[in-house]
Amino acid sequence: MKIQPSGPSAGKSQHIGTQLTDKGRAAVIVPDGVLYEGGAGSVGDLVRRELLTGYNLHTMLRLPENIFYAGGVKAHVLFFEAVPGHRADDDPPHTTYVWTYDLRTGSRFTLKKNPMKPEHLADFEKQAFDPSDPDRKHRKESDRFRRHATAELLAQKQVNLDIARLSPEASAAKEPTASIDALTRSVAGDLRSALAGIEVFAQELGVDLTTVSE
Repeated sequence: MKIQPSGPSAGKSQHIGTQLTDKGRAAVIVPDGVLYEGGAGSVGDLVRRELLTGYNLHTMLRLPENIFYAGGVKAHVLFFEAVPGHRADDDPPHTTYVWTYDLRTGSRFTLKKNPMKPEHLADFEKQAFDPSDPDRKHRKESDRFRRHATAELLAQKQVNLDIARLSPEASAAKEPTASIDALTRSVAGDLRSALAGIEVFAQELGVDLTTVSE
């Protein structure tokens, strides 16, 4: 890559790419914004195009939320590799398909009570990097693991790689839906807690709430 980075995230991907030798491989964690920020022709757009054309960006893993110490971080892991030989501008992209795995939808992790563990990555590892398929030529699509044609991604005015999503039907099945009864109980509990707090505060101030008109 010979693109001047405008931020640390774009710069990290660029720097790692330039350090890869022939057939070198990399896995890089980047914020979601790296996948779509910047308009057509921006540094971010050019970096994404270079990843697709100059490297083999074969896999992206959409990470769950609440797995980093910094709150609110949303991130992906990009898996890409260098391809030997010079590529002319009119040569086909080195990436034919980008495979994405959505581990975020339907996942509920916390750092202490429910941390993400190696077993939570088992299905991803099996589908994306099956030892019996070292060349990744026999991958199969599933609800979470999907294939995207590079030609379609590059045809966009602005390349957007924020594409790791379950189908709408699968997403609805994965996301828990609270019932009306559960929501009512939750709201009632919050109101009772708030009322108890008000009563304690009123006692400390010496305010008689029984005299308050309805």
